[in-house]
This record gives sequence, structure tokens and C-alpha cells, in this order.
Amino acid sequence: MFKNKILPLLLSVAIAFCLWAYVITFVSSEREGTFYDIPVSYQGEALLEERNLMIVTEEKPTVTLTLYGNRRELNKLDSSNITVIADLSKIGDAGIHNLRYNVYYPGDIPDNAFSVQSQYPSMVKVEVERRITKEIPVNVKYKGTVHKDYIADKENIELDNPYVVISGPASAVDPITQAIVEVDLQDKNESFIESSRFTLCDAQGNPVDARKVEANIAEVSVTLYIKRVKEIKLVVEIIDGGGATEETSKITIDPEVIKIAGNETALGDIEEILLGTIDLGTLIRGSEMTFNINVPVGFENLSGKTTAKVKVEFPDLMTTSLTVTEFAALNVPEGLEVEFITQELPVNVRGSKELIQAMTEENITVSVDFSNAVAGNYTLKAIITMGEGYT
Repeated sequence: MFKNKILPLLLSVAIAFCLWAYVITFVSSEREGTFYDIPVSYQGEALLEERNLMIVTEEKPTVTLTLYGNRRELNKLDSSNITVIADLSKIGDAGIHNLRYNVYYPGDIPDNAFSVQSQYPSMVKVEVERRITKEIPVNVKYKGTVHKDYIADKENIELDNPYVVISGPASAVDPITQAIVEVDLQDKNESFIESSRFTLCDAQGNPVDARKVEANIAEVSVTLYIKRVKEIKLVVEIIDGGGATEETSKITIDPEVIKIAGNETALGDIEEILLGTIDLGTLIRGSEMTFNINVPVGFENLSGKTTAKVKVEFPDLMTTSLTVTEFAALNVPEGLEVEFITQELPVNVRGSKELIQAMTEENITVSVDFSNAVAGNYTLKAIITMGEGYT
């Protein structure tokens, strides 16, 4: 009979316990709950941007809340579904501001379901700075050297974006004066195009902390032409004359060679640059002339010299002046007689020393052609011929 009473007793205890747990959990309603590290969100950021202001607080603020309220509703909360919002719309200038914040709960829990027993911190501290925008130049920094016999045409480097527009807090943007792109030239022997990230730097080229700075682009495309360098000889064209030939003349060109740069294939076809023509027959004695150095289109003169001096000397030749007094009249028309008014004609003669030293007036013939002449006075061109043994 005692055993028959134990079973109902145990059942009664179990039922009572369940009822107690139900009441404690769902009915007995009130208790406290503490929620840690709830992130703070902001509203009114658009208004802040319109005022050219921005938040520069580095760490996202969080708060800790202790709430008191219905146990069942409290069980629905955790730090991830409680919303804390601070309003930025009343901030009108740069500086440190302490803002109050509002607490919001998930959609099925009324905002007045709990009382806030404590909140830490009681206000959110934010630092605000003036937001500025400016344009800075992109500068190129080179490292390494191109392959031997090549040159990088740094003067004509091409950037798809020669300027970068940056914006951010004044304290971060003000020190930035340039964006530096680093280009590696080591052993390069042909032109190239590459996109490179840039580093925001101060006027001395030192990198600046730009974590809070935004740029309108992330990379800059660089086009750099690599040219072949070749040594080219300078030459002149010589026309023999006046007893002088290229072999009997000493011709000096200064400079003798220059270095030019250009496309490797086209450069292979160039061996010399012609300065001009010298007619030795027009030079009585040695002479010095200046010629322009005309580099072919598409090539760069690396020497920096735009003119060359050409000196012509005749070390193996001799010049003398002989006076001829006997003149021959040729083709005189019938019925006319010739009387030469000129009595003497000085003739300058140039040739090898051996020939000139042996030459006399008798070796030179001066003749005048009177074909088609009529009576009167004439100035006619003398025809000079050399005697036997003289070319």
C-alpha cells in the first residue's frame, strides 16, 4: 500500500517542479541582464559630409548596457541584436564631441520593454575634423638601370593620370604633396607599359600615413620608351678641285662621332651622318667651317652638340702667284684685230710642292675666245691652260 502512494507522490513533485520552472521562466517575469561591447552606429553622416566634416575617431565605440525587464523578453536579447545609435546631425564644427545615444531592440520587443539600469559610457566621444579635397601630381621614382647600350626616355614618360585627387581629414591630407610611382628599370631593353600603385608622400618624398585618405584612382598606367644607343660617325662629302683632292687634304671634324638613340631596328641602318659638301676648288688656303648636325627624324641626339666644326688643311700642297704677260687671241672674226688692254694677269696656282716649285710663267697659257665678237671694248673671260707635265 505504501508503494502505491510513492508513485503519485513523485508525479506530483515533478508536475510542481515543471510549474515552478514555467512560472520562473515565462511568468515570473522580472530580472536583470548585462550586455557587453554593443557597437555604436551613427546617423546623420550625410549632413556631416555636407558641412565638409568627417569623423576621425580610429576605434569604433562600443557600450555596455544593464537592462531590467521581463525575463522572457530579456532572453531574446544579446549584444548583436541590440542597436545603439548616436546622432551626428547637430555637429557643426571640428573638434571632440560627446554625444548621447539611443537604444533600440529587435522588432518584436517594444522600446519600453526594459529600463536601463546602467550604461557605460554614458556618452559616446567622437573626434571630428574638417574634410578637404586637393589635386596632387604623380611623380615617378626610378630604381635600377637599363641594359647596356640602351637608354630610358624619362623626359617623355607617359602617365594615363598625371594627377590624383585625394580627400580626407585636413591633418592627414595637408602633408601630402605628391603621389610617387616606382618604376623598375633593371636590365630593361625594350619599351613597356605597366600599371602601378602609388604611394602618397610629403614634399621630401617620405610616405605619409594615408589610412584615412581616399583617392579617386588606385593605380597609374606608365608608358616608358626604351631606346637603343649607338655611336654614329660624322662625315662630309668632298669634291676634288683646284689642284686638291681628298687624299692630298687633311680634313678634321670636331666632334668626330656623336651618340644617338632611337628604335633599335631603324638605328641598325644608320652608320654615319652627312654634314654637308665641301668643294676644294673654292678654297685657296686652309679653312674652318661650321655645319649643323641634322639627326634623322625619330632619333635623339644624346651628345647635346648641334653643330660640328670642319677644318680643311693642305699640308702637301703649295700655292704660288705667277704673272702672265702674253695672251693668245682665239677665233678672231675676219676683218678685226685684237688689242689687249690688260697687260698683266696674276694667276694663283696650287699643286704639289715639287710641281709648283718648278713652274714658271711659260708653263701657263692665257687665251681669250673672240667668237662672234664685233668692234668695240670687251671684258672677256680668260682661259687658263697648263703646259705639258701639269694637270
